[in-house]
Amino acid sequence: MNEMTNESGEAEVWSAISSFEQILEAMPNDRVALETLHEAYEKIGDQAQALNYLSRLAMVVCEERDVNAGAALLEKFEDHMDSDLATVQEAILHLQGLVSGDLKEEEPEQPVVRAKPKRRPTDITRELSLAWELLQSEQISQENYETIVQDLTESSTRNIESPITVLHVVEDRQFTNGARILAHMARITNIPIVMLSKFDIDPEALTMLPIEVVSKHGAMVFDFIKNEALVAILNPFDTELQDEIKAMLNRPCHFYLTSAAEYDGGLNQIRQRFKEEAEDKRH
Repeated sequence: MNEMTNESGEAEVWSAISSFEQILEAMPNDRVALETLHEAYEKIGDQAQALNYLSRLAMVVCEERDVNAGAALLEKFEDHMDSDLATVQEAILHLQGLVSGDLKEEEPEQPVVRAKPKRRPTDITRELSLAWELLQSEQISQENYETIVQDLTESSTRNIESPITVLHVVEDRQFTNGARILAHMARITNIPIVMLSKFDIDPEALTMLPIEVVSKHGAMVFDFIKNEALVAILNPFDTELQDEIKAMLNRPCHFYLTSAAEYDGGLNQIRQRFKEEAEDKRH
């Protein structure tokens, strides 16, 4: 029995490795992916690869000048100070410079004419965490999980005019258990489900949040109770987004979970509202 459990656990680790390596193909400096891969390779005993990803993470942290993260990473290198790997030694030197304040920004040797930058990939870290939670709670299969990760990763590099979410993949792929997944998310987070199509969305509510927030982050105001905002969301586990919305609106908020189709219907109403306002201004 223990052997079967170990085999199952290792299979999950390899699945996570495959998924997060796909993410790095789209976002090479994604810190969550790099840290996850470091821990995953450590778990299966591949120290060389674990150190490789730890070193890459260290260089990203140094580039972003994150001193606190650098200090924490430096502790992880304590057992590898004598490593023969040049990448490890370079990472240690950079971390030591970052923590001590001696790390200097590298300047280009000569002016560079830069081409138009590529579109920065959308941050899908919180959606990947949701997908992992659904796998662990057995709401989706291993195959479903891999499909979700692949679709999220590919979508993050495209110019998509709607939020990139697990629920959108579930709907687009026509998962047969979509309703069950929604009910599970609502039950675990204690956030009720709302059908936006049953509401005449308050015109004032439509403009409470910038269109970029609504179309990219999966949160929209759809009604009010006195001064309190009712907000539809697509990822009830994303408490950081909820805090950001509260701060943005500067008023009490009540959050509701909705399906991708319902959300997109509300989003279309908001876009139409912005379009009409733009036309009115031109006339």
